[in-house]
Amino acid sequence: MKNLQSTIAVRVPANVKEKLDQIAQQKDRSVSYLVRSVLKNALRGLL
Repeated sequence: MKNLQSTIAVRVPANVKEKLDQIAQQKDRSVSYLVRSVLKNALRGLL
């Protein structure tokens, strides 16, 4: 599972991050924050 998250994190392009930022500006702040924290944790696993 950890490898899968790392692979997903590697493949996240900039436009996906922009979409997450757009979601954050809407009412789904908690969902966006959750997704971002998962991606950050996956990226940390790569370092």
